[in-house]
Amino acid sequence: MNFEQVCVVVKDMDYAVSLLKGIGMQDWFVDEANTPVWAYYDGRLVTYTFKMAFFEFPGFQLELLQVLSGDTRHNNLLSNREFAFSHFGFHVDNLMWELKEYLNKGAELEQFAVTDKHCYAYVKYAGLPIKIIQRLYK
Repeated sequence: MNFEQVCVVVKDMDYAVSLLKGIGMQDWFVDEANTPVWAYYDGRLVTYTFKMAFFEFPGFQLELLQVLSGDTRHNNLLSNREFAFSHFGFHVDNLMWELKEYLNKGAELEQFAVTDKHCYAYVKYAGLPIKIIQRLYK
């Protein structure tokens, strides 16, 4: 398991990126996911779309995520704020094995999804939000 990501949920991606560019973080890759993601969340099957931006630091990436539509765990994080911490992300070779290990240690599964590039699970372990990510390509 490799630590690779810190994610912050934002209300307005353009505003957030412009603020961060203002403090010297210039090289962002912005990706608007137009294809709805199907996910298991809150005991039901849901869909959502989002916009993401990535900034690469040595050894990890900062991900900004803006929900455009649908229901996901990220909606509840913002409340009346512009920014909210979402999770620490770890890339793994075998998502199901890692997920089983976390659940056996008492973690709570918050959300699970599969896209055309990744499958991932959000778990809460000892109060810490973690995203376990497996790439579906090499």
